[in-house]
Amino acid sequence: MSDFVDFYRDVIQFHNDHPVGYDENECKDSIEAYNPFCGDQYHLCIKLEGQKFRDYSFYGNGCALSKASTSILMKNLSHMTTDQFLEAYDRFFEQLQTDPDNEFSVGIEELKAFEGVRRNPGRFTCCLL
Repeated sequence: MSDFVDFYRDVIQFHNDHPVGYDENECKDSIEAYNPFCGDQYHLCIKLEGQKFRDYSFYGNGCALSKASTSILMKNLSHMTTDQFLEAYDRFFEQLQTDPDNEFSVGIEELKAFEGVRRNPGRFTCCLL
């Protein structure tokens, strides 16, 4: 296996084992993300101040892909406005649907770890949960 593939597998494993923003304390205002096909379920606790993310965490259960993608999201929220987040999410969504032989170009470097999902569309929803 190439160093490139190993590196990105390690990124997913790290975020699965040490998720950024994971807090098992329930918050009173949360958004539920649920995948009925596999049972992955997270609650996202997000507080905004204007267009900036001020406080955020998540809790729940899911596969390594869903937990890692949520962790990477949480890691990057402090640097984004809501518009920047929506733009990054749309770009990630678009890139996951492109031909696996095309370049995978997303704004958040660690999201490149999910490039291989394009070859396994059944895992697509795991990354976008």
